[in-house]
Amino acid sequence: MAGSQPIIDNIVDMEKTDPGILTRLLDKISEIDDNYSERIGNMYKPLLEDNGNAKGLKGLLGTLGLTLGGAVPSTRKFKVERTVNPTEAQEIAENVVVPAMEYGIPAISAVSKYAIPAAGVALAGRGVSDIVNSFGGPADAQQSGELPLSDALLTVAALGGAGPAGYAVGKALRERKYINDLKSNNFPDFSTFMK
Repeated sequence: MAGSQPIIDNIVDMEKTDPGILTRLLDKISEIDDNYSERIGNMYKPLLEDNGNAKGLKGLLGTLGLTLGGAVPSTRKFKVERTVNPTEAQEIAENVVVPAMEYGIPAISAVSKYAIPAAGVALAGRGVSDIVNSFGGPADAQQSGELPLSDALLTVAALGGAGPAGYAVGKALRERKYINDLKSNNFPDFSTFMK
């Protein structure tokens, strides 16, 4: 596109206009993530014993939940304690494992906090879309003598199928001022029962 600029240029321009805006924005995102992580952690803490130790399957699930289930802040490096006076083999292993844990655990935490729920919402929306798109064609067309779907739903609700909503819809059916455009000419007159 002519005249467009990379997004990094927009960010640089924004930082020039208001110095420190990116730092403040990232700090706010970190604060939100920290609070969210803390709330998730509070859900897993009852699985641990009073002193915070894991015992049995409940403790294992609590520990896994605290480390991989979203309780670790995703915007900060995970703190891993290194061995004091390690052997050469321990030091070599720690030089590989510790950095992987420091950055990997927050990434896994982000996936369980943000990516999986977003994917679930997207898939649910896709499922609803597929169901709606599956309707149509001659088999789904209104047949003569059938009650229109809008009247059928309103009638079921008015007869109490939807509790308080049924009352409101029943009132609307009686008054007919909200649904004047609906026709139920093939439906018996139940107005005597709705008074």
